[in-house]
Amino acid sequence: VIALSLRPLGGRFTEPLPPGVLDYAVEVPAYPDRLAPYAPPPDDGLALEAAGTPSSYGDLVAAAENRAAKIGAGQGSRLLVPTAELADALRDALLVPLVIGGSAVLVRREDPAKRDARMAAERAGVLAT
Repeated sequence: VIALSLRPLGGRFTEPLPPGVLDYAVEVPAYPDRLAPYAPPPDDGLALEAAGTPSSYGDLVAAAENRAAKIGAGQGSRLLVPTAELADALRDALLVPLVIGGSAVLVRREDPAKRDARMAAERAGVLAT
């Protein structure tokens, strides 16, 4: 059992916890926010099945690399992703940043007239449309 105090900024508990209960503020912050799988999945492993169509991990990586090239997203790019087409937005916001080592900003109900200002405010260099 892991306990999380209600103290500001998630501070440690001030009183001892019962046996078998761990303090979140003591145990968790020591670990980095990085996922490193023990064994990377094989390229031909089933990663996704959507609308009856299976896709392997290799297929998803290739599709994301192709999409990155199509929208002009280079290594480390930050994408502005309108959510009008949810399936496309999820691909652009999740997979493309993974293959280019970048990031994405999802924009719901985007106003195209304010797009330039939004891109500047979010420091996005690529529009995923």
